[in-house]
Amino acid sequence: MGRPNESLTVAEQGLLDPWVRAGSRVALQRRILRLAKPPRRWKTPTFSNLVDNKIPEVTIQGRSLNCEVGIKNRFYGEDGEQCGVEQLALQYYSGEGGGWQGIHTESSIWLTIFGLLMWDILFSDVPGVFQTRFQVNETQ
Repeated sequence: MGRPNESLTVAEQGLLDPWVRAGSRVALQRRILRLAKPPRRWKTPTFSNLVDNKIPEVTIQGRSLNCEVGIKNRFYGEDGEQCGVEQLALQYYSGEGGGWQGIHTESSIWLTIFGLLMWDILFSDVPGVFQTRFQVNETQ
């Protein structure tokens, strides 16, 4: 706070760290672009064209089946069948949206993979793991 030169130096050092990836890396790049304006830095960073603040917006049109509050919206899909908004988006992206294929699963696939990979840890026999007298065994 109030020390932009030091903030810029720390952010630039953070970009050199190989463990800083994805969202954290983009956040650091954006911070550097904000801080690295003259007179602090006269040269524009090489990644300035990669950090794009404008995300393309896609509008998908669907014919709504119901418009009641508290009820999940249903639509008529491209094939004329009733579907949810997720299926409508999948139909759009598989067609004119670029030929993508996908499946709507919420988080069930990730939870299954996590459970399988961590099975021995999740169900390991650790003494004193239950916190109260009401937790007698794994089934409670």
